[in-house]
Formats: sequence, C-alpha cells, structure tokens
Amino acid sequence: MRLGCLHGSLLLACAALAAGCGGNADQKNAYVDEVQAAQRSYVIAVDRVLDGLKPASTPAQDRETLSRFGEDTGRFATMLARVEPPADVAKEHRALTTTVVGLRRSLEQAAGRLPGDGVAARA
Repeated sequence: MRLGCLHGSLLLACAALAAGCGGNADQKNAYVDEVQAAQRSYVIAVDRVLDGLKPASTPAQDRETLSRFGEDTGRFATMLARVEPPADVAKEHRALTTTVVGLRRSLEQAAGRLPGDGVAARA
C-alpha cells in the first residue's frame, strides 16, 4: 500500500469538501477547521507508524504495525463522524467517513491474516 498516495488522497478529499461548502461562512470555517484538525492528527499518527517501519521485519512486527495503523485510522474515522458538515457537503462527508472506516477494516483484516511468530505457527 502506498501511504504517500493515501495522504495525498485524504488531503484532496478534505480540501474538496471544504471548498465545496456554501452557505454560512462561520459554519464553513468551523467545518474546515474540524476536518483539518482531524486530518492533521491522522497524518501525525501515520507518520509515527511509518517512522517505525523496518525493511526486514517479522510477521509479528508487521501485524503490530498494521494494527497501529488501523487503530489510528479508526480514530480518524471517529473524528470525522463527529464533525457536523454543512448540508451541501453532507453526502460527500459521509462518503469520506465511510471510506476511512473501510480502510480501517481492511487494515484489521490484513493484520489478522499475517502468520504468527511462534514455533507452532512455523510447524
């Protein structure tokens, strides 16, 4: 998975939602601020996960990395779900939140499919 592409995609989606907001300027600004805060928090968390990646890792380390990434993605989804979008971007905001939830599920599934490190797992 190309995490740089993920960052870029999320930034573009958030920017598109923010740019598409019409109506009340205060509501628009509050929405943009909340989405950007959630996105910044997520990028910081993912960067920490990326900093911990090693070229030669064990399945247990990979499972832990995917689990941390999934947990961070879940927190991002929760933050997005708590944001009250303006009516004219509510559908797009729900789609973004749903996509992030789907990413979390995929990460959890991938972590669960990695083999164990124990002797029994190698037998």
